[in-house]
Amino acid sequence: MGAPADPAAPAPTGAAGAPDGAAAPTGPAARKTTAPAAGGTKTQQAAPKPPAAPAGLRSGTYTGSGVSHEYGTVQVTITVAGGVVTKASATFPTDRSTSRSINNGAVPTLNSRAVAAKTSSNIQSVSGATLTSDAYKSSLQSALDKAK
Repeated sequence: MGAPADPAAPAPTGAAGAPDGAAAPTGPAARKTTAPAAGGTKTQQAAPKPPAAPAGLRSGTYTGSGVSHEYGTVQVTITVAGGVVTKASATFPTDRSTSRSINNGAVPTLNSRAVAAKTSSNIQSVSGATLTSDAYKSSLQSALDKAK
């Protein structure tokens, strides 16, 4: 028999750093490792993939279908550039003084919200203009569908 092995000496290694006679590790165990300053093992993983670019919308101007409600019809037109809505406008009823008052206040707000939403008709309604808001969102969705 030979001399006993020194327990403080590192174990001999074979292929790919495996102890003599052992197979090289595969799978997660085969990842490169480095020893951090505090000890232990730190696993190096590949950099994460960047998020996929949104599908986006086709550039152009699109008019949604006219959506009627109790007081008239709302129809949205959007302009798309760079895959997102950059401008929104709408026709709306103005024949009644109440409709004119409500819509003159609500539609500019809805236009701004449509631009801020970029690619969605999921925008907040305007308080006091529920019928106009609902019709606006339906027409906006129709315009967005045409831009896809």
